[in-house]
Parts: sequence; C-alpha cells; structure tokens
Amino acid sequence: MIPVDFSYWRPDTAEEAVATYQQLADGGQHPVYYAGGTEIVTRSRLGQLSCGAVIDVKAIGEARCLGRDGGRWHVGAALSLAELIHDGSWPLLARVAERIADHTTRSHITLGGNLAGTIAYREAALPFWLADADVTTVGRGGRRTARFADRFDGALALEPGELLLALSVPEGVLQQPSYAQKATRLDYVDYPLVTLAALHGAEGRLSVAWSGLKPAPTRSAELDAALMGPGSAADRARRAARHLPPTLAQDLHGTADYRRFVATNMLADALSALEAR
Repeated sequence: MIPVDFSYWRPDTAEEAVATYQQLADGGQHPVYYAGGTEIVTRSRLGQLSCGAVIDVKAIGEARCLGRDGGRWHVGAALSLAELIHDGSWPLLARVAERIADHTTRSHITLGGNLAGTIAYREAALPFWLADADVTTVGRGGRRTARFADRFDGALALEPGELLLALSVPEGVLQQPSYAQKATRLDYVDYPLVTLAALHGAEGRLSVAWSGLKPAPTRSAELDAALMGPGSAADRARRAARHLPPTLAQDLHGTADYRRFVATNMLADALSALEAR
C-alpha cells in the first residue's frame, strides 16, 4: 500500500486524464499517473514520492490497445510487460521484456512505466528506438504523434502532465531478423551489466541499441556503420566497439573495462547469429 492519503481518479479518456492532472496540479495535489503502480508504491514506501492524487489510466482504451491497423502495429502504454511477452507479436520486444525483472513483477510493470519511469535502464525502449516507431502522447496542447527517435535520447521527453498513450511500428518490423542479449552481474534477473538489442532492417542494415553502458540507454550511428564493413564477425565487432562511449558506467555491477569487453563479445554474437539466418 501507499503510506500516504491520496485521492483516486479513473478517467475514461486521455483528454479527461490530462485535464484532471492539470486541475489537481493547479490545486497543489501533486498528481501522478498510475497503470501498474510498481514505481509509485516502491518510491512512496521509501519516502521518495509523496503524491496527493493518483490518476488511474487503465480504463483508457487507447492506453491498452494491441493490434494491427493501417499497416502498423499499435501497443498501449498501459499494457504490462507480461502481456507483451504473452502476445509475442514482436519477438524482439518480447525477448528484451522477458529479462526485465521477474515474472510476477513483469505482470505489474507497464510499457509506459518502463519507458517514462525514473529507473534509468529503460530496456523496453531499445526495440522502439531501433525501429521506425511512432509515439503518441496527450498533453496540455492536445494530442501529439512523433517519431520515437525524436522524443527519446536516453529518456523520453515528456512535459509535466503529458500522458504517454501508445506506440506503433510498421508491421514489417515485427518479423525482421533481430537479436537480444543481456548480461547481469550475478542473477538471471537483475539490473543490466549490459543489454544489447539489434535489428537487421531494410537493405541489410544492422542497428544496435544498449542499456547499462551509461546511466541511460545509448546508440551510435558510427557503431552501426562499422558493423557493416568487411571482415569476420569478431573483427567487425572489435572495430565497431571503438565507437562505444569513451566513458562507460563503473559501479557494483561491473567496471567500465569489463562492460567494454562484454559489449564487444555481444556484438560478435549478434553478428554471428543474425548472419547465420
């Protein structure tokens, strides 16, 4: 339970949710949007969050959409990671999501919570960042649909009160060859030492995105280009690894040098696996 008194709201539309947020914020109630609630509950118990109002967005149909329409696959931000894994329409997203937390917790963590929460790893962002994804939000200025890559640079750029509603990718992306790998310090379920997601797109282009190398997800166009040159998988991986960020995270999960070593091997594994198909 959340150890504070708060008011509870359950709007039926995204516009109603945003209007409710603005009204409550103007009244000094410090509202938060709620779908899975894992971060809200945890941070409240730790005394890191004090909210006077919770706006439950699970009744908003668009926030729980899942399916194909107009040549794109649409997914609502209020869907849990477990639901996306069970659906399995996008294998790359499912493989990344199934290494985030444990099974029970994945039933509560939502896509939106992982993308827009305070935990910096945001691993579910990697597939959308690699694909030609769109993101739809609703804020004070109304609805806005934009390229995910234009609104995500390690973190999703949301204005105060702006609600992340849904994301979409071209249908063709769902079956493009892909690869995902996660290394952790000790347990199978843990924050990433390094997480890699790779997508073999049109014209043989290989794109890679990372979590764990830095405090926020990263990617590099120069690294992607280096992967497509001549040489063996190991040679190209070593060449591409020169374009990893010069300063990598160094913490209890691993040293910067070890992260660079793991990331280089992951690149070779990804190249070998994708090119063997």
